[in-house]
Amino acid sequence: MNNIISKFIINPGELKKKINSTKIKIIDCRWFLNKPEKGLCEYKKSHIPRALYYDLEKNSESKVNLPHMIPCKKKFTDSVNKLGISKKDCIVIYDQIGFFCSARIWYTFKLYGFKKIK
Repeated sequence: MNNIISKFIINPGELKKKINSTKIKIIDCRWFLNKPEKGLCEYKKSHIPRALYYDLEKNSESKVNLPHMIPCKKKFTDSVNKLGISKKDCIVIYDQIGFFCSARIWYTFKLYGFKKIK
């Protein structure tokens, strides 16, 4: 069972040991439903060293009438390329509380072919 969990979740101690690896990209995706700009503000105040900010609001599909939809492949690819993220990287995603939006961002990376996501 522990092996299955470690496939999807990285514990803080393990991340601390690997944090300086260029093969790891850490994504801070904090997002607040009623204050979308608050995530970036919180990121600027503090974040895990080397973390990149992924803005769920800006990286949602804007061509539909429903809010916060998963972006089309081109929009997603453009946004992760700007962050310097590739499919070769090990991606570590976190947010403000539990899995408020990190699970959604994890799923988006998975949907578009990323394999090493925690």
